[in-house]
Amino acid sequence: MKHYKVKHYRILILVLIIFISAVSIYSNFNRKNEGPFIEKTIQKYGEKPESQTKLIELLELQLKSQIESLELLKKQEELLEQENNYDNESEKIKKYLISNAELKKKQENGIELLNELKEILKEQENKNIKYYEYFNSNTIDYKYCGFWQKQYNEFYKEMENSPHKKYLIIKAVNNTGWADKLTRIITGFYVALLSGRLFKITGINLEEIFEKPNINWNITDKEIEKLKKKSYKELDYNKMDAYQLFTNEFKYKEVEELYDEGFLYTNFTSNYENIDTLMYSIQNGKILRMSENLFHKQQIYDMGIRPDTAFGCAYEYLFKPKPNIINMVKNIYDKMGIKRNYYIGHNNKIPKDLIRNNEVEPIRIGIQVRTGDNTFKGNSNICNKDSLSLPKIAQYFECAEELEKDIFERSSNIKHKNFSLSKEDESLKKRPVYWYLLTDCKILRDLAKKKWPNKVFTITDQNIDHVELTHDENTYNFAFAEHWFFGEMDYHIITKNSSYGRTASLRRKLFNHIFDIEITQEKTKRCGLMSYNSYDDTANNWIEL
Repeated sequence: MKHYKVKHYRILILVLIIFISAVSIYSNFNRKNEGPFIEKTIQKYGEKPESQTKLIELLELQLKSQIESLELLKKQEELLEQENNYDNESEKIKKYLISNAELKKKQENGIELLNELKEILKEQENKNIKYYEYFNSNTIDYKYCGFWQKQYNEFYKEMENSPHKKYLIIKAVNNTGWADKLTRIITGFYVALLSGRLFKITGINLEEIFEKPNINWNITDKEIEKLKKKSYKELDYNKMDAYQLFTNEFKYKEVEELYDEGFLYTNFTSNYENIDTLMYSIQNGKILRMSENLFHKQQIYDMGIRPDTAFGCAYEYLFKPKPNIINMVKNIYDKMGIKRNYYIGHNNKIPKDLIRNNEVEPIRIGIQVRTGDNTFKGNSNICNKDSLSLPKIAQYFECAEELEKDIFERSSNIKHKNFSLSKEDESLKKRPVYWYLLTDCKILRDLAKKKWPNKVFTITDQNIDHVELTHDENTYNFAFAEHWFFGEMDYHIITKNSSYGRTASLRRKLFNHIFDIEITQEKTKRCGLMSYNSYDDTANNWIEL
């Protein structure tokens, strides 16, 4: 009997050790794999998932169960030690069996809790995956932009924690609008990406307009002053203003050579590698030159960066409009039936069936008419009650009508003995077409809305002004909100000599969707599906991208 008791006691101890080890493994697994993600989620989104709360409760119950089991084992040990003190063998065995039964029940409860813990962990793992996909689908665009975004995020965190930080700071200064500043910012960002540096922006306060979905691009003047005292160099590619470049051919060639030297023939990684902080001043953008850079062309291609989508990819990577900004245009999103994510040009999820994906949405044509700075001063000769009848203005809407006609009428009038419209083709003919009018001429918005009440969408209840001229916060914010929204259109008819419409259009990240019109001339362009601007035309018109 004594041998049997000792043997059974050892088995119980072994079971308990296995049980505690199993709990420890699962607890460590949770802390190692689930904890950091959950904590970051809690920090960012402010609420702990329900299953995580339940998991903690289970662990507390598990711990309580283990403590009670240990107490019972102590009693078991005392019984065994006092074996010789019992006069009645049957009474001793009875107490032993009662104690053993209680222990067994506690262990069974512990095993049941452990099984429930496993299910909770599985549920939590699935939720974590969903959280990851959801949070990152709003900030990282693999579909259009390649593979560099997540890698740069990770690099950025490492560099921020490194004692040997390297910076590239872009100056977004001078009396220019948001579009010109954005063009410089995006070029500076790609230089930082290719040279392996932390990217920062100075010269404009964007923190009240945009969130930072991926990296912290903000830097204070005080921080810059500290960096200047260390290893610091300024690179100035802002030698001449646009007017001088266009009117002085010799100077234009001289500056072009400077740009080529700085962006086409330079190695961003090895040049200035001993300089910790580079401060860039750029007259305009350099994406097109950089895409042909002798040292980085293959690297750019391997990253998945393409010239015609590079602008939009960087724009959405760096910036995400704050709720108060996006709310200024949210009603238009809803009215025009835009299902795409407010912060990403397209939903990042891949459709289940890419081959037979026949989802029909409205066709949306954006029309940007930039009548000029005189409109803001109140002395424009084309922004008035007769604007729609002026050929210089009317050609924008005629272009939209021609494009719409090419999409629908010409395709449906094709005659061929082996050609017939399918049911899907017939449904495409019934797609609604919406125009969104973006213009600095407020009266033109009212006139167009009145002429095409069921087709034209525009915002008429906001003040319109240049961001460098206005002192009204709401007007300032609206310029950013409408610029972002215009990028949601499928086709863009824009004013040739305007960076505002062009940079907004490039956020869309589509092929062959931009048609530019010269407002100083009458009827300069036919608009059809095949008369779009090439990317080279878009990139080199007015201010270089």
